[in-house]
Amino acid sequence: MISRHCTPIISRLIAASTTKRTAAKHNNYSRHRIVLSSLRGLSSSSTFNSDDCDGYSDEEFDEISTPTTLSPSILSRLETLEARVHDMERVQRPSFIAGQYNILASYLGNNTEPWFLYDGLTDSEEDKERARAIAKKHTERDENGNFLNIGWPNYVQGILTQEEIERVERVHSEVFAWDVRAPKIIENIRQLDADVLSLVELDQYDEFFEPELRKMGMESIWIKRPRESSHDGCAICWRTTKFSLEAHESFYYEDDIEGSKKDRVAVMALLKMRFAPGSPRVIFVSTHLARNPESREQESIRLRQVAQLILKLKSFADRNNCGHNVPAVVAGDLNAESLDEIRSITSALFGLQKNTDSAHPLLWGCMDVPTKRTSFTLMRQSRIDYLMFSEPYLRLTDIKKGDCNQEAIPSLEHPSDHLPIAAHFQYPTELQVARDCARRFCDCIGHGALRRPLLPDELRAAFDYFDRNGNEKITPCEIREGLHTLAIAKSNATKNRLLTALFGEEYNKNTNLNEVDCDENNPVLYVTFETFQQAFHDSITNENGHNANDPYLADLVNAFEYFDLDGNGSLSHEELYTVLRAISPTAVDDEAIAEIIKAVDVDGDGNVQLDEFVAALVSGGERA
Repeated sequence: MISRHCTPIISRLIAASTTKRTAAKHNNYSRHRIVLSSLRGLSSSSTFNSDDCDGYSDEEFDEISTPTTLSPSILSRLETLEARVHDMERVQRPSFIAGQYNILASYLGNNTEPWFLYDGLTDSEEDKERARAIAKKHTERDENGNFLNIGWPNYVQGILTQEEIERVERVHSEVFAWDVRAPKIIENIRQLDADVLSLVELDQYDEFFEPELRKMGMESIWIKRPRESSHDGCAICWRTTKFSLEAHESFYYEDDIEGSKKDRVAVMALLKMRFAPGSPRVIFVSTHLARNPESREQESIRLRQVAQLILKLKSFADRNNCGHNVPAVVAGDLNAESLDEIRSITSALFGLQKNTDSAHPLLWGCMDVPTKRTSFTLMRQSRIDYLMFSEPYLRLTDIKKGDCNQEAIPSLEHPSDHLPIAAHFQYPTELQVARDCARRFCDCIGHGALRRPLLPDELRAAFDYFDRNGNEKITPCEIREGLHTLAIAKSNATKNRLLTALFGEEYNKNTNLNEVDCDENNPVLYVTFETFQQAFHDSITNENGHNANDPYLADLVNAFEYFDLDGNGSLSHEELYTVLRAISPTAVDDEAIAEIIKAVDVDGDGNVQLDEFVAALVSGGERA
């Protein structure tokens, strides 16, 4: 069986043999000889560099093109192999494995840090209280702002016993020491078998990781965090037999309105698949957001960072001519336990600011890989590492998730306090995309359920799916046929709601119309794209058109609750002002905020109720 790594290699070899020289000088016989020669070299080597296919000298080509050196049986087998590779490329959709791994930087991997202290503390309630006392002592300052308990073991004195201090030091040397962890991290990366990989909290790049990744056939980009005392950063690594790099950028998050506070980084890369039909592309992002998932203040910073990422991602995509069908994958340690909350608040922010055109479509079509919990320490067991991807332009087909049996890590088996995660993605066909969009259109209008708004291009795909003959008109007959192919027309009520939304109340009441519902010349019996689009918009803005479990409305409620600082069920102008200034991706002046508040507070009573908040967003922020 040909492995997933061998397929692009064989294709590269075959391509190299045909493009390096003209057909007159190198016939098919010599072409297969090149393939055979290179495959022999591959089989005797533990690694393969895609550049091995290039750079044949004239003498080497002349030597391997000698017909007498290749037997007919080998020639026949190579032709069969080439045909099988072609068949695989023809029937299999392009796919790749993406991974995320916080490796715990060498300079941060220290068991004497207050958030570890393994074998000195346990997960008992008593020790949790001691841990809080240690954390407080660790950050204690004098009246001049100087730390009072610098250095180990000063901040644990009087809290840990001498025996516990010695046990902490022993665990550090046996588990946390870099020379113990480093080879295990590399082995984890190797076993993850990712085609593209995000490595965060990564240091030791030039001297250790870059050469180790190169041995695995991976190129990489690493950007250090801006703070001088922070030696780690984020890296994107890709398998050179799978992807080629087309463009890359990085930026530092600005954590305050003035843009003077910078501590975190994001790296973006535009990658193109080698040898796959159509050479599909993907934008891959590696990032690590502000720490402390439990802190409301830090959450505001993370939301601001996410909003900046959405803006930067859009401008990066536009500069590199990435249309809506070029998917994005964002991988990283987001230090957040609820991705839904981040997504809903950020979406509401862009909707309130009427700034949706500046947002990357990932904001509206973001799905995440359900990897379960990724970080296990004595004080925290949570999912804070994520792989997010663009729906419907990527399909999730498999998940790789680590398992540490809920023990505190790092441990002898796991070299980081985070588990590596990975997912297998596949590029869908245009038909699969259209079917997904058509199904979501029907879910919204027929069932009153909207996972997320359809973007204009997605509405167009849904329309084209129902427009069976491509004449820019959809008849009730075509709607019924489309519903049948989607396998969702299980009840007459659903079908009738959809037909009524598109063709009006009179359609279902008029028997004569039902009998001739395929008449494309009768304007009562067809809808154009504009009508189709308006029906979707009306369904979203109809406050009675959704059921109580609608995920989209649930997102808006989550966002409302975040803005509601005092939890009294309504938003004061002061609350809106405070939150907007805290999480906006760029500085906003008081006048702009005042305009937003005026638009949301429809009745002008000084408070924004949930229905006003929802109405403001679904009428102008749904992107349709």
